[in-house]
Amino acid sequence: MHKITHNLGFMKNILAHLKTNFTVTKPDFIDLMVLLFVIGFGWLVVDLWNKPHDIITIATMLAVIYFMIRTIYERVFNRTNIPTLETPSVLIREMAKMLKADFNQKQATAYHVVDFGSGDGQLTRKIARTLPQADVLGIENAKLPYTQSLFFKKLFGIKNARYQQSDFFDYDCRTVDAVVMYLSVQISQKLGEKLYRELKPGALVISNEFELKGQWPKPETVQRHTPFKNTLYIYRKAVT
Repeated sequence: MHKITHNLGFMKNILAHLKTNFTVTKPDFIDLMVLLFVIGFGWLVVDLWNKPHDIITIATMLAVIYFMIRTIYERVFNRTNIPTLETPSVLIREMAKMLKADFNQKQATAYHVVDFGSGDGQLTRKIARTLPQADVLGIENAKLPYTQSLFFKKLFGIKNARYQQSDFFDYDCRTVDAVVMYLSVQISQKLGEKLYRELKPGALVISNEFELKGQWPKPETVQRHTPFKNTLYIYRKAVT
């Protein structure tokens, strides 16, 4: 633990020096910070490799390697500006329950759900199982999680879920009954404006962690601890 603290402190000092003495753009600075963290992770892996290989050391080394790979992927290959974060299982169950209640309340014969930023399809699979009558679409822009979602759909035999790799803003939302999303602050706000323009009256929107912009009324909120506090923002397009 002392070694990790020392390495992080060393990298922090380098970043402070560079920020003070060099003029770099924000993206350049972030890339540099990521590079230094990867070097620090690599340094730690080498240090762990030279220690006796007990269970704790091996587990720590595998965890560090995972974070190295994840960091490299997010910064180098994932250019969507949306981290590929998993939705906690307690929130997945909560959102599926909300959608089922909405479906029952509307007494609809057809129910179209879209997950913007569907990742590897974990949430869409739960929704599809909870609502076998629904047409569940996951839209993901990044290639790797999109490919994973296709694999898991086939593996688990989910019939009423489908996926497409495309930009969220190109999708026509006029026939959508419900939207779920876990994106970023900026994209959630921008997408909120599009959803308000296009969604039909009565449509439900559940946004994980980030509020929407546009003419939406004040949302209902549901908070769950996962163990960190997570907030779901629940919107409904007004019926005119």
